[in-house]
Amino acid sequence: MSATQTFRELTYTMRPQDPHGDGTYTSDLIDLLHVLGRLVALEPAQADLLGRICASTLLNIDTIRLAGALANPDENGPGKASA
Repeated sequence: MSATQTFRELTYTMRPQDPHGDGTYTSDLIDLLHVLGRLVALEPAQADLLGRICASTLLNIDTIRLAGALANPDENGPGKASA
């Protein structure tokens, strides 16, 4: 940086340039900021849902098996060798 170059000039030259020159870079950045803003807005609801999930009771393998949720039930359980 030369002594006569201003901070504004320096930061402008350091900005990423739109590779296509048609404004898609700016449009994509605005879209990304909108998505991030919406995710931030959802955070309280997500935190509440996670809290309710963590506070709920856990299901044991027998309850899951009785409900028919296991497509291929293994009597020995996961990671256990057959006798």
